Amino acid sequence: MTVSALGGCVHHPGIEAVTRCRQCGIPLCKNCIVPGETGTFCSSACSEKHKKFREQAKELDLKPRRPSFGEKFRKFMGQVVIMGIIIALIGAISYFVEIPVLSSLTRYVLIMIGY
Repeated sequence: MTVSALGGCVHHPGIEAVTRCRQCGIPLCKNCIVPGETGTFCSSACSEKHKKFREQAKELDLKPRRPSFGEKFRKFMGQVVIMGIIIALIGAISYFVEIPVLSSLTRYVLIMIGY
């Protein structure tokens, strides 16, 4: 008998385990396996638990989620940066090209920041 990484079967200590229960993880020999829709289990109860778990997980995946604070903040900061770039470009253009209202505003802002 070879030594398996799974160890021995929980129900039959002398027999080598060939798999683990998909729900609870206990090692099982080929005599103890209860086949289920999504894998091998130690009992029909574990099979049902796993089936319910998968259904709940599927419902959660389909359910729309609210964006986290970090996602909202990142989006807001992205918008602030884009607006800053646009304002800087408009200011640079009005510095080199005489635009009636913007050029005087640009000069005023430059004086205020000490440039």
